[in-house]
Amino acid sequence: MCDEYTDYLYDNDVLLECICKGELSYHDLMCHCKPKRCHGDQLALLATYVEDHPNTTVDRLRAQLRLYKILVKEEKEAQKAYGG
Repeated sequence: MCDEYTDYLYDNDVLLECICKGELSYHDLMCHCKPKRCHGDQLALLATYVEDHPNTTVDRLRAQLRLYKILVKEEKEAQKAYGG
């Protein structure tokens, strides 16, 4: 579910534009997925990035999502390699 949501976010110009405008800033994000990896984590990551980098762009948020996908993939591979 979370991997598909990353792809959905990546392709959703309208949602990314709203995030760029800070529309998620200072809101509590909650989801039933927690404490497991959650699509809300991605929204929180992007919202925090916007807070730390004012005037960010949709392309910058897409770059953050690409990095997120790489990190998740590496984490999955490490868990598999170490029996986690």
